Amino acid sequence: MPGALQELLPIAGVRQGCIVLKGGRARAALEARPVNFVLRPPAEQEAMVASFRAFLHSLSFPLQIVVRSMPAPVDDYLAHLRSRQGLLMSPVLKRLAVEHEAFVRRLAQERTILERRIYVVVPADPPPPLAAPSPSLLKGLLAFRKRDEAARLAEEQLESTLRLLEMRVEQVLTGLVSLGIPCRRLSGQELVQVLHDFLGSSAPLPQDIAAELLPVHIATPAPASGRGQVKGDVLRAS
Repeated sequence: MPGALQELLPIAGVRQGCIVLKGGRARAALEARPVNFVLRPPAEQEAMVASFRAFLHSLSFPLQIVVRSMPAPVDDYLAHLRSRQGLLMSPVLKRLAVEHEAFVRRLAQERTILERRIYVVVPADPPPPLAAPSPSLLKGLLAFRKRDEAARLAEEQLESTLRLLEMRVEQVLTGLVSLGIPCRRLSGQELVQVLHDFLGSSAPLPQDIAAELLPVHIATPAPASGRGQVKGDVLRAS
């Protein structure tokens, strides 16, 4: 990620399958699969809406739902169809498979076939800082506080935020699955790829770049010998 662009984004890195934002905030993302709502009977539709409303009311934190439309991988789908045709024993099924492949190929030539990706973003923020002490007291504290102690406190606060996020992710995941909405959590590598895609590139993230991004730096005071890095699986913010 270019340095100038990264400075404009609030992202500090990716750690333990979570996006770490500047300031110690953290976000996790679930990818949900759509359900065929329109074809369900009206009574079932009303029940699903009521259940989803009750689920949202049960949460003590907000959710962000991101819907992204992107070109579908038609070539992969056509290759899958061709590989399945040889396994069909019935001549009728083979003919239908060939006709379906031809239909999809023709449709892809006439228009852009899109697929929707639905992401549910779960947040967790650190507790608000305590009231600032008086300047004289602050000066005294800074005289005795070592930089490694400040780094340790920042790491402990981030770990606490990540634990809170894990509990919230489990709550959201369980709630959505109970509503009949299939979903799964994105891994750290998938989060990096999604961020890469949202920044305007549809090409896969090069492995060397992915490896460079996945180890993250948490902004803490640097020791006198140089910039310190917190250990762990963390996107570099330098």
